[in-house]
Amino acid sequence: MKTYESWVRMFLFAAGIATMLLLGVNLFKGYALEDVLTQSFGWGLFSALVYTGARWRQARKQAACALCRD
Repeated sequence: MKTYESWVRMFLFAAGIATMLLLGVNLFKGYALEDVLTQSFGWGLFSALVYTGARWRQARKQAACALCRD
């Protein structure tokens, strides 16, 4: 299984990508920056938590992933 540091890096990377994507979409829709900052950050962290948790569970069960090269 991966090291603790690699899981943290995966979480932070996923959180950053999700937050930027949500922020960009909401700004493109025309919402004010003040309204979407906290909402995008919160949902980005939540989605990264779900993603990293699913990957951790998959790694713990040693399930093969067709897309990943672990």
